[in-house]
Amino acid sequence: MILSTPHGTQYEPTPEDVLWLLRAVETEGPPHELVAQTLINGHLWERETFGRKRTLAAWVQDYAQPVSPKWMPGGTKYQEAIATARSDVERTEIQKQALKRQLTNATRTRFSQVTIDAIRHAFTRPPRYPGAVDYAAAWVQKAPGWLPFSHPGPGERVNKFWARPGAVGWLGYRVDGAAPTLPEKNIGVGPWLATAAGIGILALAHQRQKKG
Repeated sequence: MILSTPHGTQYEPTPEDVLWLLRAVETEGPPHELVAQTLINGHLWERETFGRKRTLAAWVQDYAQPVSPKWMPGGTKYQEAIATARSDVERTEIQKQALKRQLTNATRTRFSQVTIDAIRHAFTRPPRYPGAVDYAAAWVQKAPGWLPFSHPGPGERVNKFWARPGAVGWLGYRVDGAAPTLPEKNIGVGPWLATAAGIGILALAHQRQKKG
């Protein structure tokens, strides 16, 4: 399966990409499908706009706070939060959340059916909001120049989707081919990852054989 853009940038997701996307979407909150689409969309936007070659897995870990090393013990955002904490209670909560990200979120191997379905949908159709490359909690305010694509009601505990100033006008990604193999909820990610990697190796070997 290939992800592509109208201007010809292409990317083929790997099992590692899918795993980190699952981990992020599981913890980022609803609407899960739109979060998955926006993470993929932001990655393709970065690759095309700046020519960067990092993987989708690397983009997800850098962007999604619940799985980002920057927000884990020793990370830059964690250290900033500790330094600016206003009380011992707040500092303890920051440490607790950082450990949860490191020991639970970043090592998760089982996922809800909602998350699995969200990833599958994101890999089989274009994004609902083609221009959205960012998301944040509904209450987060953005600076002038940011363009909103969704408008949650007061008190809704959902994410809101945005285009940052440099991404206004972005046309979104396209999907070519079948979705990558995804884990079944009841088997966890260990057996799935081995199977998915094996499928990828077999597919690559088949392609090389055809070229030969």
